[in-house]
Amino acid sequence: MGSLWRSQEMELIQMIVQNDAAMSTIETLGKLGICEFRDLNAGTSLYKRSFVDEVRKCEELARVMRTIQEKLQENSVPVGVLDTVTTPLLSAPESTIVQTAEEIKGLTDSQDMLKKNHNSLVEQSNVLLLGNEIYQTHASFAQTETVTAPDRMASVELMSLSEFGVGTSSMLGQVAGMINREHTASLERVVFRATRGNAVFRAMPAPAPLLDANAKGGGEFVDKDFFMVFFAGEVLKDKISKISSYFGAALYKFPETTAGHSEMTVEIVC
Repeated sequence: MGSLWRSQEMELIQMIVQNDAAMSTIETLGKLGICEFRDLNAGTSLYKRSFVDEVRKCEELARVMRTIQEKLQENSVPVGVLDTVTTPLLSAPESTIVQTAEEIKGLTDSQDMLKKNHNSLVEQSNVLLLGNEIYQTHASFAQTETVTAPDRMASVELMSLSEFGVGTSSMLGQVAGMINREHTASLERVVFRATRGNAVFRAMPAPAPLLDANAKGGGEFVDKDFFMVFFAGEVLKDKISKISSYFGAALYKFPETTAGHSEMTVEIVC
């Protein structure tokens, strides 16, 4: 080829080769770097040209390889350099590329599932811990002499109606879960309006950021709050559960007895 400022003499030639040998011929000529190709089908649509299926397949493989490269870079896996002298550029087997992409996708899905399962266990442990604190807070609040009589009676009623407090049949139901902190206030307002004030809403901040499983791209760690809603009746339970799910809250079981609480705590921690 010519230099930057001066061109060299070239000859126009035409080669007729078989379709099976076209790929290797073009590859060999391209490595030489001494020829320029003319498009004899400039006015033809791209989808009506020869080898259009092969071109589409190459574009799809290029997309798959870019996806593989992005996953390797995300996990800090070094990428090797292809030796183009000893290895042909177009000799990468399609099956190997597709199989590698499927394996990476399977590993990514398994990793995401393990993260979500671990996050669920962490949130369940927070529900057990913070829910117990709410009961203890109301119990100690009811026994304090400095509080007013109506507040003390409300706390005593909350503990007496709950099976967790007295160990008898429960007359008060509860829904517990974890929610993004930015949605806590909205959830409390909607629950109050939907139940017409016939529910008690309590919330406490989680001790550490937790995984947002509903976010796109695998999720990220955000600040969450633990909430517990006390009510009476199965109708309110279904309504509160649906409202909480609408706000993206994750609902978890909170044992109604101290024995069940201790047993579940041991299962979650161990």
